[in-house]
Amino acid sequence: MLEDNKYYGFTNDEIFGSIMQNKRFCKAIIQAALPDVNVVSVESIDAQKELGTKSDKRSKSVRLDIAVKDQSGNLYDCEMQVNNNHDIGPRMRYYQSSMDRDTLDRGEPYTSLSRTYLIFLCAFDPFGKGKLRYSFHL
Repeated sequence: MLEDNKYYGFTNDEIFGSIMQNKRFCKAIIQAALPDVNVVSVESIDAQKELGTKSDKRSKSVRLDIAVKDQSGNLYDCEMQVNNNHDIGPRMRYYQSSMDRDTLDRGEPYTSLSRTYLIFLCAFDPFGKGKLRYSFHL
């Protein structure tokens, strides 16, 4: 529970989760981060969605801060990163593979994979290049 007299900003986990569950605000954040992607409407938002816990108990699970699905079936993961553990690249790779694994059922062809976007909002420069935005495509 949040203390009444203490200030919590957008990077606070509870504040971020609460704000991002508003579909209009969530859509605005996605559009700001991905200006070339046309999100007509946000269909569903799941806060703290856990992936990878059912299939293999030995594997590391992933908890997505905000998992979003749009009208076209595209999936978005919006993550708030406040601590620089110098692992953002491998972390993104693992989250991407976890999202793919979670959306494809046994027997389905790989061409059925949903388009996925990972948005990591960082309170630091993860690659030390002085950019405000980094973009990677697979």
